Amino acid sequence: MRHRLSRNYMQALRKKEFSIETLSRYSFATTEGVSLSGMYPVSAEMQPLQDRIKSMVCKFDACTNAVKEAANQELLDFVARRLYEMAAVCIMSHLIIQDATNAPEMFSKSALVYVNYAESEIEKHFNFIRKFTAEQLDNYRQ
Repeated sequence: MRHRLSRNYMQALRKKEFSIETLSRYSFATTEGVSLSGMYPVSAEMQPLQDRIKSMVCKFDACTNAVKEAANQELLDFVARRLYEMAAVCIMSHLIIQDATNAPEMFSKSALVYVNYAESEIEKHFNFIRKFTAEQLDNYRQ
C-alpha cells in the first residue's frame, strides 16, 4: 500500500495535476476518520513521531479545505506548489518512520531529523496559506 500511494503521488506530480481532488486523493487525513495508526502500525519508539505526523496531516487538510472553500482557481494555482510540498513531506515522513520501524538501527535518527524538518515546512506553508487571501493575488502579478 505505501509504495502504491507514493508511486501514484509521484505520477500526479509528473502530470502536474493541480486540483483539490488530486490533492485530497493523496491525503490520509485523520479528519476524515482514517487513522494513520490503524493503517500502518509502527514501533513504540516511532509512535511519538507518528503522532506529530498526524498533526501535520491535519494542518495540510485545513489548508486544502480553506483553498477549496474559497472556490477560486487562481488562488488554487498560486498555492498548489505549497500544498503539494505539504503532502509530500507528510508522505515521506510516514515512509521513513515505517523504515525506522523495520530497521531502527539504520533509520531512527534519520526519521527524527526528517520529521523535525517536515514539521517546520508544514508550519511555514500552513501559516502562508491560512493568512493568504485572493485579494492579495494582485500584489504577486507583474
